[in-house]
Amino acid sequence: MREQLKYYMNVPLLACKHFKVEDSLILCSEARGGSTWLMEILSHLPGSLVNWEPLHQEHGMIPPEFGWSKRPYLPKDFVSPAYKKTMEEILTYQRHSSWTFLRAGWTDACRARFVITKFVRAIPLLPWLLRQFDFRHPPILLLRHPVDTCLSIGKAFGTRRNDDGSLCIPERIQARYPHEQSFLQQLSTPLEHRVATWCLDNLPTLNDELVQQKTVWVYYEDIVLQPEATIERLLRATGFEADCRAVLEKADFRTPSPTDFEQQLRKTPEEQLWKNLNRLSEMEKDRIQGIFDRYGLSRYNISAPFPVA
Repeated sequence: MREQLKYYMNVPLLACKHFKVEDSLILCSEARGGSTWLMEILSHLPGSLVNWEPLHQEHGMIPPEFGWSKRPYLPKDFVSPAYKKTMEEILTYQRHSSWTFLRAGWTDACRARFVITKFVRAIPLLPWLLRQFDFRHPPILLLRHPVDTCLSIGKAFGTRRNDDGSLCIPERIQARYPHEQSFLQQLSTPLEHRVATWCLDNLPTLNDELVQQKTVWVYYEDIVLQPEATIERLLRATGFEADCRAVLEKADFRTPSPTDFEQQLRKTPEEQLWKNLNRLSEMEKDRIQGIFDRYGLSRYNISAPFPVA
């Protein structure tokens, strides 16, 4: 009720705002990748207004007739004036709801000059977005080791199985990668299955030439180990160098994210990063590295939780 009241009190003010799509700051991440934590840090940017998960399948702003799944994908050169117009309205807060306003403060709308939009499960849209809009601030692509990400997804959302007990292959994977179904069916654990799905969902975007040129990549592990230096580099790379001090003075890097449902934050940064890999047997590590090799993942390997330099 409080969040609804906050939103409706700000609706008239939002109607008076005229944000520019080119001024948008986009944060893309896999689910359970640390995006809420990073978004809360970035929300200290003066003049920002947080746009919370506007592509959510149930609460988001995409018209149902578009038929987008909870993890939308469009070919990078796909042309649709309706899709582009809708996305522009989302990125500029012309389409909004109490859900998208969920992480905005009481007075943020009054002071806002630009919009920070946080997306999870929308990494596959990034190549299309970059070909539709010329962003002044490069979108942020937040990455976290797939093992950490996939284990956290399992804890938060559980494991879907078919009636016969076999692991479900997501419909989007069946549609886009029918030739991979036989391999996926051979995987023996939910973790292996999720890691393979992570690769299929995300690697085409990571390998896209425009994504490599026009986005800023930041690693969860770097934020954990060197938070101030990493955030400062990120702000400079996205054109907010003048606001570094304002953000760093307000950020609390050791407060657990509101989405740390399992209370998984460890006492030291190193323990936080090694906690999952240390649980795996050598056989499990070998099988997961085999999945990385099959799909050509080079940014991470199974020997350490850190990104490969």
